Amino acid sequence: MAQFGSYAERSNAEALVRDLAKAGVPAAIETLTSGGRPLHRVRSKPYATRTEADAARLGAQRQIAGLASSVVELAAPDAAQATPSAPNLSGWAVQVGVFSKKEGAEELAARLRAGGYAAFVEPVKLAGGQTSHRVRIGPEVRRENAQRIQSEVKSKFKLTRWWLRIP
Repeated sequence: MAQFGSYAERSNAEALVRDLAKAGVPAAIETLTSGGRPLHRVRSKPYATRTEADAARLGAQRQIAGLASSVVELAAPDAAQATPSAPNLSGWAVQVGVFSKKEGAEELAARLRAGGYAAFVEPVKLAGGQTSHRVRIGPEVRRENAQRIQSEVKSKFKLTRWWLRIP
């Protein structure tokens, strides 16, 4: 089957399912929990072969600009019996901070979540073995949504921010 990403906001997943239907790719939303937060994963129907799934994925990418996707193979014969894999976050995100200490990143993410944003912390290994902690909001299906959030965050929290593509 083709996987098109996981979204913090169900409305983003629903919008993508509608776009995929217009592109001729039937898809569904599977809700799972990661880090105590719900994520809404968008996947196509199961295909008989990897080649068919890849063809559907590529067809959708041709019709939906900026769509990230991958083909996943399920070990179980029935998709409902498969163990969910780690979510594939894709879309647009707003990066609002980078911290050397995890505590600072978690504190900012908690403030943003309290303000109604789907904030998360992403650890990144640096050269020399150190880790930095990115604070991001999203992902959003559409760039325009990330740009709107970017403006809101700047106004409400007085934070410098960037929006970026999550592959």
